[in-house]
Amino acid sequence: ECISVEAKRPRNIGHHRKFFGLLTLVFNNQEIYPSLEVLLYELKLGIGHSMKYKVDGETREYALSMDFFRMDQVEFEGFYNRAIDWLLAKVIPGTERESLETEVLEMAR
Repeated sequence: ECISVEAKRPRNIGHHRKFFGLLTLVFNNQEIYPSLEVLLYELKLGIGHSMKYKVDGETREYALSMDFFRMDQVEFEGFYNRAIDWLLAKVIPGTERESLETEVLEMAR
């Protein structure tokens, strides 16, 4: 008899909320993206959380889901760190990572 086991660290709901707090904070302090949804979509593309495919020889890209139950905590931690790097570089350049993270934590209190 063959048995297969998959070990996953369940997603931390607090970290998930922290991400959306971060995203909301950045969105409210920028003038590039017209909505939070557009910012999230562009962030996913920007960090490579996407799938590329071809239609009629043309390469297209689609942002992947960050569904709570499909992405475990280890994957989400990588996603979160890449997201912060992208936001700091592309949306709010000149902002220090430490001050951004401190402000996000302050919001959560």
